[in-house]
Amino acid sequence: MVRLADRPVDTLGDSFDLLLAIDWGNTHRFADEVPLTARSVIVGDPDEGEPPEVFLATGARYVPCR
Repeated sequence: MVRLADRPVDTLGDSFDLLLAIDWGNTHRFADEVPLTARSVIVGDPDEGEPPEVFLATGARYVPCR
């Protein structure tokens, strides 16, 4: 988990703007630790399948990328 900002930050936000995954195996186990919203973007390799439903159900936009 990485936090990038244009100003100093002390804590993580309430949700993540970007979920970048190389392999979807077991990522669903960490869904509670990676809160997404409808403004979030999910990037993943389409050869690894679709993101787990638990992430898609947040309304986050999935962008397949090779």
